Amino acid sequence: MGYTHYWEFVKGKTNKEDLEVKYQLAIRQCQRVIRHWNSRIKEIDSESPHRLAGYSAHTEVGKYRGISLNGTKEFGHESFNLPEFFSAGSDFCKTARKPYDTVVVACLIVLKHYLGDNVRVASDGDSEDWDSGLFLARMALRIKTDNPLRNKKCA
Repeated sequence: MGYTHYWEFVKGKTNKEDLEVKYQLAIRQCQRVIRHWNSRIKEIDSESPHRLAGYSAHTEVGKYRGISLNGTKEFGHESFNLPEFFSAGSDFCKTARKPYDTVVVACLIVLKHYLGDNVRVASDGDSEDWDSGLFLARMALRIKTDNPLRNKKCA
């Protein structure tokens, strides 16, 4: 089946309006992570195959379709997509451990950081496989957050 990350949004006890505010904040923070990744890769090598291809992360409500990203050419696999608005449900993304996996993991960590119990994350990988994504999220956002796969109650 391939190396896959999973997430499930749940409404829980948070009211709909507060949940949407938190979700929009998480989306904006994911946008910052994506831009940080691409700017760092470009600094190292402007022709690097580790750049993201065709990512979309506009965060003005009504002018974007959430987050969508993938790797470049053979360094891409399945697109990682987050919808524009919060809606309960589950999804997954197969990254095949390609370089953009780090960005996908960082975005899932950001979602968990801002949404808490309103999102569950899981992976075919181990907690150590999420360390590069954790590092990216911390560097891009300057936040103190944990690896949700290390803390069983978070996953």
